[in-house]
Amino acid sequence: MNKTLKKGLASGLVLFLICGCSSNEEENKTSSLKSIELELDDDNKYYTKETIEVEIDTNPDYQLTEDDFSLFGGEIEVKKDTAYLTFKSAGTFHVYAQVDDVKSNTLTITIKSSTSSSTTSKTKEEIEDNKEDEKEEVVEKKDKNDLTDWENLRDADSSKVISSQDVINAKGTYTDQTFAMEGYVPLDGDGTYMETSDGQRISLTGLEIEYTGKIRVYGTFDGNSFKVRTYCAYSNTKVKEQDD
Repeated sequence: MNKTLKKGLASGLVLFLICGCSSNEEENKTSSLKSIELELDDDNKYYTKETIEVEIDTNPDYQLTEDDFSLFGGEIEVKKDTAYLTFKSAGTFHVYAQVDDVKSNTLTITIKSSTSSSTTSKTKEEIEDNKEDEKEEVVEKKDKNDLTDWENLRDADSSKVISSQDVINAKGTYTDQTFAMEGYVPLDGDGTYMETSDGQRISLTGLEIEYTGKIRVYGTFDGNSFKVRTYCAYSNTKVKEQDD
């Protein structure tokens, strides 16, 4: 046998042994695989075009590939011990991994449309905004009817103001009643009374009046004087301080 033939046979034998060893190692590694476990986050709110991470746990350690997975309707990419799933359409999907006779648990994933998610979120925000608007509107309506607030008293329509003539003519009706009146605190007055347009002089008690000029008061009439709870002055001229 010549040297060239011997060298060729020797090289072929070495290559055969290397391939055989490599094949046996891979086969032994695969045959030693006992289990595959896939784990998904408990939060099942997943949407289209979202990347979903699935943790891979093998016993013993074994590197899975995309070809080891069964998934219809989605795309998968495997990196080390994590599989990354993406779905372009909504629906319910099933995924599992299998190497020879070793099969993992099956994951069921429900995918919702990302557009419907944003629409739902927007709808919820709009509902919350509407609720807040309704609350504010109720408060606003309630405040407008509350004449203890001087701004509301100032803006109240004339039908809410009782004329002094009506009060004088029907004292029994208005005694111990709460209502609004209008008058003028004289420039030389001390804020303890006001004069009305029909010449009546109404004593003011309760809240101290600090301004002169046109005034609208809200309080209770006891038959002789008006106990002020709130007032609105239309002038910023203060009453003169009385000398001691």
